[in-house]
Amino acid sequence: MNWRSACQISMIALSAAGIAYSIYHLVFEYADNRQVMAEARSIYSSSAAQEQAETPKDEVRPRFKELLEVSPDLVGWLRLHDTLIDYPIVQGKDNDYYLSRNYKREEMKSGSIFMDYRNKSPETELNTVIYGHNMRDGSMFGQLKQYTDPDFLQSHPTFTYETLHDDYVAEIFSVYYTTTENDYIQTQFNGEEEYDSFLQTIRKRSLYKTETVLTENSLILTLSTCDSTLDPEEGRLALHAMLIKRQKPTP
Repeated sequence: MNWRSACQISMIALSAAGIAYSIYHLVFEYADNRQVMAEARSIYSSSAAQEQAETPKDEVRPRFKELLEVSPDLVGWLRLHDTLIDYPIVQGKDNDYYLSRNYKREEMKSGSIFMDYRNKSPETELNTVIYGHNMRDGSMFGQLKQYTDPDFLQSHPTFTYETLHDDYVAEIFSVYYTTTENDYIQTQFNGEEEYDSFLQTIRKRSLYKTETVLTENSLILTLSTCDSTLDPEEGRLALHAMLIKRQKPTP
C-alpha cells in the first residue's frame, strides 16, 4: 500500500468517526431534551391536578407556580392534540436567547418553545407569536407540519393555549409555507384597518379554507417554525389560530 492510499483510508476512517460522533451526540441531545420536557410535564400535570377552585383574576394559577420556581421566564403552556407538542412556553428579552436554551436556561440545541419578546398578554396583543425549532425527531415544532395535511387539520381544528392566568381554545384558520420576507409575525398595528388587512392577507395564504369568522377585534395566535419547502435558510411554516377564552380554566 502506498502512502496516498494509506492517507485516503485514514481520511475515510476519520470522516466515519466524525459522523458517528455527530450521530451519537445528536441522539444524546434528543434524549436529554425529551427528559427535560417530561420533567416539566410531570410538574405541570401534578400541579394542575391539585387545583381545587378557580384562581382569582390577577393571581398565577397553581399549576404554574412550581414551574415558575424552575423557570421565571415561563409565560404559559401549549398543547396540540395528537402531536408531541405539549410544552411550557418561555419568553426572553430577545428572540435569540431561547433558540439554544431549554426552559431552565440550560444550553440545548433544540432550544425552547418561546414567545416573541415584543408580546405581552393576549388581552393586550392582537397577534401573539410563538416560535419553536423544527427538530428531526419530531420534538418541539417538528410535528407542526402535520397541519398541512387537510385530513389532520379537519380532525384537529383547535388546540389549547394557556397563559399564567387564563385558558384559550385556539381555532386554526390559516396554515401555509412562507419566508421571512413576509411579515406574518407583525405584533403592532396602526388601527383596525391595518389589522383587518393583515388578517385578510394571512388568510389568503392558507393552504386550506376554514369557516372561522374573524373580526377586527379577534385575538390571534401565530406558531412559527423553520421549513425548507420554499427556501433552505429563510423558509418558514406558519400556523394562525383565533383565540377563544375559556370561561373557566380546564383542570
